[in-house]
Amino acid sequence: MSLHYVLDGYNIIKKIPSLNNKKLKIAREQLLNFIEIYRPHGSYRNSITVVFDGSEEIYGNDGSYGYNIQIVFTKRQSADDYIKLLIEKSKNAKDFCVVSDDKDIRFYCQALGCKVIDVDTFIAKGKKSGIKRHSEQNDLGYLGIPQVELDKITEELRLKWLK
Repeated sequence: MSLHYVLDGYNIIKKIPSLNNKKLKIAREQLLNFIEIYRPHGSYRNSITVVFDGSEEIYGNDGSYGYNIQIVFTKRQSADDYIKLLIEKSKNAKDFCVVSDDKDIRFYCQALGCKVIDVDTFIAKGKKSGIKRHSEQNDLGYLGIPQVELDKITEELRLKWLK
């Protein structure tokens, strides 16, 4: 049985110390990278939707990110309301797992029959799994180059190759 994970994006970012002090765009990208690489939602059959408050004009575009990962920026409603409505309108709430520390969302979704997990449990599942989509050699961490420098190199190459 596959599950559809629905993540309260900014709620998760606020709960992770290494993300909550960064600019929102960077924090969102790092969260999405973590999800794609470590797959805390488990099987590749499980899909995931990350819901962020805001409009695409301010924050970015809705769309997909990696394999089976959808991004939603709520337009004229809060991410909380969007998540509640998504679960409420689903044919079977038992096929969903909501990730949030927001008590209101957790109680509401549980009452509908949805599985709910807290942010720490979700993040720990990713760290514990040790699943990496990339091999250690492709990760470039073995080079001992700081991530900031690797990002600069990547950007330089992108500008040169993708003119």
